[in-house]
Amino acid sequence: LSGDTADADSTTKTTQEGKERHEISLTSSFTVENAIGTTAALLPPRLAILGDPNSLFEKVVVVAVGCLDGTVSLVSTGIPIFNPHHHQNNKPVDVSKLPAAGTILETWGSPYGGGGGGGREIPISLEWNPMVPQTLAVGSGDGLVHVFSKIITSDMSSTTIKHYRLTHLGSTPVRAVAFTADGNLILAGNDQGRLCVWDCSGKEKNEKKAMAAPALVHHVPQAHGSNTWILQLVPIDARYFCTLAANKTICVWNVGQLHQAMHTFQSNQSLFSLSGFVDTSNTTTTMTKQAPRLVAGSDNGWLELFSLEAN
Repeated sequence: LSGDTADADSTTKTTQEGKERHEISLTSSFTVENAIGTTAALLPPRLAILGDPNSLFEKVVVVAVGCLDGTVSLVSTGIPIFNPHHHQNNKPVDVSKLPAAGTILETWGSPYGGGGGGGREIPISLEWNPMVPQTLAVGSGDGLVHVFSKIITSDMSSTTIKHYRLTHLGSTPVRAVAFTADGNLILAGNDQGRLCVWDCSGKEKNEKKAMAAPALVHHVPQAHGSNTWILQLVPIDARYFCTLAANKTICVWNVGQLHQAMHTFQSNQSLFSLSGFVDTSNTTTTMTKQAPRLVAGSDNGWLELFSLEAN
């Protein structure tokens, strides 16, 4: 199995009690040549728009897939960004001409760390910048973090890929990479427990839309108190994020006070996955805004829920 993904078709049915229920069924699947199969990240459609009318990225949902040669393939899912009735540049979008699911649209990085970027080792973590279009952070098995950012020229005639190679994490695998919710900071953690934070909010002087080289602003040698793997990073908002480590701990961090974690949750389970929920809804007189929540999953199917509500 390599790089499989699917388009889910949702249908609504009515139960005998008259209630509606949704059913999701598999409608398509595909493989990606040379894909690892465990490293993939969907590009949200709102982050695909650069203003290039000829770009397939702006017509079809794209998934980034890590490959065995150290590159990242940008692959069509076959799912149109716009519905068939949408008009782009005063012309209706012809969804029949979209690239089929599994079509590789672009490759970022050069095989085995050649001159165009990429790493000698496989990408093991991927994350899209939540605010800057078509900007991807990649953690690799050799301890490097690669940042790719596509920009369009001022005359809208062509695009180019900016590539930055971040070397501050040493040589052990980077299993966790993320951006803060405002897209201004890059976060990464490696198998020695080192946590690094880079500022990527700057812009190139002569290119208003081009991201400047990320600058290291802080590093924590042992974020979880020992040389233990950092497995996952979860941003909460522009100020707070969480790290999950192999020693059964979850740390909560403030980007302005990185000398130590704000709080550490200790679990009895071997936790391997972490996800966060932030209530972004507008509060009303009848509803109370919920505190951020974390849910962690273990290797035996156990789930644990954590609240980040301040006392």
